[in-house]
Amino acid sequence: MSQSLSKMWTHLIFSTKERYPFLADRAIREEMHAYLSSILRKHDCPTLLVGGVADHVHALFALSKNHSIAEVVYEVKRSSSKWIKTRGQKVAFHPSQMSYLKLQKWLCGSPVGKSAPKATFGLPIPI
Repeated sequence: MSQSLSKMWTHLIFSTKERYPFLADRAIREEMHAYLSSILRKHDCPTLLVGGVADHVHALFALSKNHSIAEVVYEVKRSSSKWIKTRGQKVAFHPSQMSYLKLQKWLCGSPVGKSAPKATFGLPIPI
């Protein structure tokens, strides 16, 4: 019987609410990184690296073949938000790709006659 093999490396980035430096305390930040790694492992996502700074977190992991990216991201966000609240920090995480979502909303809802912002090579699109 044939077998399908795959390994999709995923780089997930989360920002603190309004990019406030809630994770400025190094001890809390390191605990958060370890906790995120354990959440990913529980969802069959081998973790290569979890790190970040005071206002955002990066996670590099192999996506599980048993769970969708939506399930993994939902669980990471839900669990990490609950965990940090037990540490006395009022933090809510959200994906940092909000500029893309704003652009998509602008393009879908743009009135007739207005042109979309033009992307230039190497420069971000102004939102």
